[in-house]
Amino acid sequence: MDFEGKYIHESRVCAQVVECHPYQAGYRVSVQFSYCLDKKRYSRAVDNALSRIEGIYNRLAG
Repeated sequence: MDFEGKYIHESRVCAQVVECHPYQAGYRVSVQFSYCLDKKRYSRAVDNALSRIEGIYNRLAG
């Protein structure tokens, strides 16, 4: 997955689809990021960037 925003640029973040449900005119997809599953793949930079993305989404959705 690639994420790009004003202050966030993360590319090639590996993830696995764990759920997929029809939602409105498309689908709602739940993913599990691979870097969380293996200590050797863990990246604090990726974790921080994804946390910022989650925070932005939560502010917009809430």
